[in-house]
Amino acid sequence: MYSNTLQDVEDCAVILACKTQPIITELSDVAEPGVMLFLRQPKFKYRAHFKENRIPRDEFIELFTILTRNKGQDFKPSMSLRRRMNLDNPYRSHVYVYPTMYFDFNDETMFTYLTLKFDCILGKRFKLEKRT
Repeated sequence: MYSNTLQDVEDCAVILACKTQPIITELSDVAEPGVMLFLRQPKFKYRAHFKENRIPRDEFIELFTILTRNKGQDFKPSMSLRRRMNLDNPYRSHVYVYPTMYFDFNDETMFTYLTLKFDCILGKRFKLEKRT
C-alpha cells in the first residue's frame, strides 16, 4: 500500500496485523516536483517527462495500464506519447521514449507511486501552476 499520510498506513496495519506482520517504510527522499508556470490555469496539476531511454515493452504496458485506469479527467498523454501508445509493435521487445514525451495527471498519490516504481524511466516532474 502506498499513501502520502502515515496515519492511513498505520490504520491499515492494525487491520492487517491479524493476518500478516506488516512492514511500514517511510520514504523521505521522494523528489519534489519542479514548478512549471502558465498564463492560464492549467487543466492538470502535475506533468512527468520521460528520460531518453529504451524501456522493456512489459514495463511500458504496465505503466500505461496503471495510468489509463484514471483516463479522461485524471490523465492526458502528449500527442507524441499517444502515437507511441497506439502504434506499439507487439513483435518488439523494447519501446523507445524521449524527453519530449510527457503526460499530465491530477492525483498526488499517483505522483508518489510513479516516483517509487518507475524512477528509472521518468525524467523531470513538474507541478503545474498559474503565473500570478
